[in-house]
Amino acid sequence: MRFLFLILLASFSIKAQLKLSDSLSFPYEHVKLNAIGSVFAFNEDSVVLLDSSFSYKFTFDYSSLGSIESLSSNVSLKTLLFDKNNQSLYFLDNSLSLQNQKNIPSSFAWVDQIEWLSNGNFVIYNNENHLLICDATFTVIYDSGNLENLLGLKYEGLQLHVDKDQILLCGKEQQLELDMNGALISNLRYTVNQSFAYSQGALLYKQDGSVVVRDLSSNQVLFDIKRRNVSDLQVFDGKIYLLSQNMLYIYNIQ
Repeated sequence: MRFLFLILLASFSIKAQLKLSDSLSFPYEHVKLNAIGSVFAFNEDSVVLLDSSFSYKFTFDYSSLGSIESLSSNVSLKTLLFDKNNQSLYFLDNSLSLQNQKNIPSSFAWVDQIEWLSNGNFVIYNNENHLLICDATFTVIYDSGNLENLLGLKYEGLQLHVDKDQILLCGKEQQLELDMNGALISNLRYTVNQSFAYSQGALLYKQDGSVVVRDLSSNQVLFDIKRRNVSDLQVFDGKIYLLSQNMLYIYNIQ
């Protein structure tokens, strides 16, 4: 899918435009799309899977178990839920039925954020400012050490994003792009008020009242969307999905 962004950049450059194609009521705090374009909507107590017309297909009610911190869907036909308060992981199938549950070992300290790589390994960021990559049994494959000591990346306000087999740790003034084995690809410096996603080689983030979509390989801003109160943002297959004040706005990239 990174190829799509490069085509758009080469074809449209600064002339690229967004056209609002649809808007609909969306009473959820977060929206996420997986690699095949399935749309997930979730709050802390439930997840729904929507079809292409945004009708409900499946629902998973989490209210009796705890609260959902994040959802990861990089592994085909599977969904990972992270309950931060209980340091637990829940694994759902493609109909949002619960398949398995795991507690994160205490040896990982307090896990702040966790994502799923496309090969099934976990990417973990903890309160000791370590980035870790481990397999499904929690065997550690990579441990960055303290990122502030190594690369100057401070703990506060960092956000972890994964796109298939690449990792982005996004701070307000500094961002690290790594491959699926933890090797550094780039050390970036953008002013980012809040990051939403790292998708198809682009960083989607909030900056000075706008939402910015920036291609990291070319260092060019693809889109600058003037809309406030944005709570989530995703991009997939030539469309941008923007969530603001319980409305989902869908833009076509032209």
